[in-house]
Amino acid sequence: MSLYDALINPPFAEKRSLQDSQWTFEFQRYPIDARPQGRDCVYALVSPYGFVHYIGRAEDLATRIGSHDRIEEAKRDGATELWVHRTNAQSKVHFHEVEERLIRTLCPPLNKQHNSLASLGGVMGLSGGVSAANRLGVPFGLLNGLKL
Repeated sequence: MSLYDALINPPFAEKRSLQDSQWTFEFQRYPIDARPQGRDCVYALVSPYGFVHYIGRAEDLATRIGSHDRIEEAKRDGATELWVHRTNAQSKVHFHEVEERLIRTLCPPLNKQHNSLASLGGVMGLSGGVSAANRLGVPFGLLNGLKL
């Protein structure tokens, strides 16, 4: 992190970590509207109590965060922090794999790719942009045939 970046996008003092079954990854915390610099990073949009709404990866973090399509949605759902995990050539796990591992483990609701719960929602007929109010005539995937 450069001196300019630290002055413009000051991180919170405490760091946080996220983990899967094998690895623990350390994250620097920022306010959600910060635009920190970084290359080959994994980032998370997180609520103050630690709920992860979205996990992504970026080759150029400031550019990716500046044009992100999920930040406003995450903010509406309560996200107030941006957590950043920076990798480098000596990192034991490549940043693409870090993103995939954390999505599979944490199943953030705004992630569709690598998310087993999102896949299950598609099987059950919960994807496709059908609101609950408009779902009366829409089959409910595998559960449609069940009589309750």
